[in-house]
Amino acid sequence: LSRGDEIRYAGVILRGGIRSSINGYDGHELSISIMRRGAFYGWMGILEPTPSPWDIYAHGATEFACIFCSDFRAVMKDHPALLRMLAQALNLRLRRAYDYMTNLVLDDLEVRLRKALVMLAGDRTLFSDETLPRIRITQEALGHFVQCSRPTVNKMLKDLEKRGLVELGYGEIVLCDMAALMATDPEDRMYLL
Repeated sequence: LSRGDEIRYAGVILRGGIRSSINGYDGHELSISIMRRGAFYGWMGILEPTPSPWDIYAHGATEFACIFCSDFRAVMKDHPALLRMLAQALNLRLRRAYDYMTNLVLDDLEVRLRKALVMLAGDRTLFSDETLPRIRITQEALGHFVQCSRPTVNKMLKDLEKRGLVELGYGEIVLCDMAALMATDPEDRMYLL
């Protein structure tokens, strides 16, 4: 889905994921989020025909359970309680987006990297206690999330690996110690978009 295209579908990600990015006129890319299995996509198109505010890419092989936004709008006429539920969900997502942008501007680079790793790991309930979360992402793409170069991301990841927080593999990062990656200051929250 390209920026400006109408959001025609909404649904739940069954397998894989989607990455949302904004590409500037100069070609510079800012990745906003990667949503994974269990995440709901298409909130903005449900209320009314809406253009996508960013470019959407499949993150690996991806499957959705979808509904046409126009069909959902027709159902809402008969079930107005859905409108309140939708408004609450959109409000929460908007607050998280504002907080994410604030963190991107105010946090130092290491904090941004740690937050990006936690966000990209997704919902911990999708992992068993014995399974360490793995993120399949290139260092260049990770640099788009934290707004720095691939060599800088590589250097910082190697430092986190030396500290036992992550393990680096080809095209993937294993998060060995989620608790240590997460902030200790209760005011320094992790925002999962």
